Amino acid sequence: MTNLSASRELDALVAEKVFRLEVCRCEQPSSCGFGPQQCAFGCGGWIPLAHSTSIAAAWLVVEKLSDKWEMNLRTILPARDYVCEFKLVVKNKCIVDAQHPFEHVWNNPVDTAPLAICLAALKAVGDKVPAHD
Repeated sequence: MTNLSASRELDALVAEKVFRLEVCRCEQPSSCGFGPQQCAFGCGGWIPLAHSTSIAAAWLVVEKLSDKWEMNLRTILPARDYVCEFKLVVKNKCIVDAQHPFEHVWNNPVDTAPLAICLAALKAVGDKVPAHD
């Protein structure tokens, strides 16, 4: 299992790295509402969706990457953990070989599908997935 959990911080990281949005950094962004919308306090940032906890919001991540990446989501039994993998697609053909080792990314098993999607998506866009205590 990964030690990175679903959180608003992870949602903000996905918004920044996958969607290329400037994220709201106000002291109480939850009082701005629930994204995706701009901050009501004037910081100009965006309130991210709950990508790491909502399958609907996580699916927007899949859609955002779908022009270049093919996604596969699996359940590992009996633990019921989820693994998401993205494979780079060029001209409708997956590129996964010794010359392109980083065009195939996946996450370690986690307990929810939205979290699996977010962690694999961050790897796909080239971001190092941070560990947290």
